[in-house]
Amino acid sequence: MNIKKENLCILLVLVFHFSCSKKKDEEKTENTNNISPISIKIELDKIQQATFSTLFESIEYVFLESNDSVPLVGNMKTLIKNDFIYIEDNELNNLHKFNLRGELKTIFKSTGDGPGQFRQIEDFQIKGDTVLIYDRVLGKILFFNLEGKFLRENLEKNGATNFHVGNNFTLLFFSGYSNSDGNIFMRKSDNLIRESFFKLPEKSNQGGVRLLHGFVSNEKTKEVSITIPYTYQIATLDSLGYLKNLKKFDFLKIPQPNPGETYYQPEKINVYFPFHNFYWVSQFFNRKGYHFMVNENNEVEFSAKNLVNDIDGINFFFYPISKTENQLVFYSHSTFIYDLYQRSKNRITEKSPKTNIHEFIKKHDEELTDDRHVMIFLNFKNRLIDN
Repeated sequence: MNIKKENLCILLVLVFHFSCSKKKDEEKTENTNNISPISIKIELDKIQQATFSTLFESIEYVFLESNDSVPLVGNMKTLIKNDFIYIEDNELNNLHKFNLRGELKTIFKSTGDGPGQFRQIEDFQIKGDTVLIYDRVLGKILFFNLEGKFLRENLEKNGATNFHVGNNFTLLFFSGYSNSDGNIFMRKSDNLIRESFFKLPEKSNQGGVRLLHGFVSNEKTKEVSITIPYTYQIATLDSLGYLKNLKKFDFLKIPQPNPGETYYQPEKINVYFPFHNFYWVSQFFNRKGYHFMVNENNEVEFSAKNLVNDIDGINFFFYPISKTENQLVFYSHSTFIYDLYQRSKNRITEKSPKTNIHEFIKKHDEELTDDRHVMIFLNFKNRLIDN
């Protein structure tokens, strides 16, 4: 068969364009290990205790409904998108969707190994009007609408632990493992060009580190960030899926464990959430909590340890699991909230007579003593969010 001259020219142009695009993409990733991290030094011994009211205006408690046949057992990654709460159950591998009043709306159920089914949730993402679930065991990303109807699935048989689907690309992260190229990031464009980049430090302990948050999106910049295991570094990737920068937290005078303590945690940043004007960082050493607000110039504007709840006196474990535009979000077991309130009822009533906790306890008095779940929303003061 003869190929017409004009068709041959078009073919050559397409091949040239593809080759140039591939070369440019490779140039963007080949030097990522040479990026110097931005250092943020923090002297932990100088950090003082602080109270909730320094940062927060109020606290809201949300009691989560339960489906007796498909209960929420072990909460893991939690996202709040479009006025809904999405919680991964890492025990039964279902994804529960609640509205902001705690009413259960949909359960994305793990049902098997077949087409349109998943067995295990390794990670998930909410992108516009689509819910994406990644099953590492079956090696695929499944796409559902917001009501749970299956749409399609893409094969991803590469052993990644976290993912992020952007515009015209997919980011894959291998946590403490590495892919066949010895790297922990892979960027796959929609034209199937695959680029891997960034090696873990040679002295790091190899092995998977389960990340509570995975890729965290910055709605303002359209970037995503993720903690690098076995380091105190945060990687930020731009809206095209390429490594933009690294931030390294240099924690000075880390508190040593008490004699006999065997608590161990590999080096990693526990919480790194972007807000409009700052980044919230929470870090734990031997169960001691330190919390920071870091501005866009990488300067620490606020620091505190062991934050005390002076708003309503319920001192839950201060470990943020999610965020909204103007809130930090926490999880607590229902019996903990109930028991703490009952033990300190007189003190809480005297010091905080008008807070939301009283109405919440009264409304759910009997249910709280069962094996149930509570979400806690801390509302930042307007001056911190609106500046």
